[in-house]
Amino acid sequence: MPGGAPGGGPGTGVATRGAQHPVLPHQWFAERLLEALTGRRPVGRLMGHVRNPAWEQLWQLVEQCRDWQCGGHRTPYVQRCVAARPARGVVEAAAVVFAAGRFHALAFRLELAPDRRWRCTAVETA
Repeated sequence: MPGGAPGGGPGTGVATRGAQHPVLPHQWFAERLLEALTGRRPVGRLMGHVRNPAWEQLWQLVEQCRDWQCGGHRTPYVQRCVAARPARGVVEAAAVVFAAGRFHALAFRLELAPDRRWRCTAVETA
């Protein structure tokens, strides 16, 4: 996954920091995307993980999802994230997330770059 630590981390699917199971690229990105959309992480922290035009799509989503940042006494979370691999080096994922007291859908596409890091190339929400 994007930004994985050398020799391990989200980019490699290797367990990190005491995790018992590997973190898959689509799961890692779904968590970071939800954090950005709910204001728990600055959107700029995703800059190296998102390519244009997905970067522009992300900023539009931040505006559309302003209400995800308000209200609710429960911490936003990813309930489920599933992925398909339509081609080598491509992951298309859909996630069900909880934010601002209700469930929402996220969809995104990750592509493996020549540097072996996953980068988001498309993102949307419903």
